[in-house]
Amino acid sequence: MHRFRKLVFAIPLLLLTLACGSSATPIPSTGDSSGSTTTAAVATDATTTAAASTPESTNSAASGSPVVSASPPAGGLSFTLDPSQSEASYRATEQLAGISSPTDAVGTTSDVSGTIVFDANGAIVSSASKITIDLTTLTSDKSQRDNYIKRSTLNTNRYPYAVFVPTSVAGLSWPLPTTGQATFTITGDLTAHGITKPTTWNATATFDGGKISGNASTDVKFEEFGMSPPRTMLVLSVEDHLTFTLNFVFTPAGA
Repeated sequence: MHRFRKLVFAIPLLLLTLACGSSATPIPSTGDSSGSTTTAAVATDATTTAAASTPESTNSAASGSPVVSASPPAGGLSFTLDPSQSEASYRATEQLAGISSPTDAVGTTSDVSGTIVFDANGAIVSSASKITIDLTTLTSDKSQRDNYIKRSTLNTNRYPYAVFVPTSVAGLSWPLPTTGQATFTITGDLTAHGITKPTTWNATATFDGGKISGNASTDVKFEEFGMSPPRTMLVLSVEDHLTFTLNFVFTPAGA
């Protein structure tokens, strides 16, 4: 009965921690000597699980709702991706039947959401930063290609989202500029098709007060994420090379 009561108390705390998506303040142990897991340990484990970039955590965002993150630390800044002005895309080089030279296939989606948080020193707070892309809504100029890629390459019925968790930025001045343009790189973990890999994105941004607009792109291989390049009767071959691009507009959180 004692263990049951502790479980009933811990479950609401676990759900609250997952909803917040930020580090929970450790709760002192009740001093119980029964060897049971303390409430503080449950809260810490739940926070770690929520922040991890895993296929399970990616697929749990079934609603595609924006990332909920903690407030920035003192002296830091938090920015929210504006989905009405942002889009993600892929570019792949393919050889089509009946066409002598290769062409580029491009698929895009505006179903993107996310937050990036900087601490007081300009470092990215990775536990509170995440960009989510809904792969089920990618479209190109050919619906047959879209259906095949979603079904047989991306397996979007099982892995509907790609998630990028930035961990560091290089070449970006701090404090952030309020005018002008900057070129920099963002490094972080990209999860797609149930596999997480470190990636580096080349970015260019324009600063206008608190608004940041621009684009970032990275190159990956199908095989790195456990996928095979598409091949059909019409698509003779596709280079084992994908370029992911995010055209973004970030605004101060709460603005």
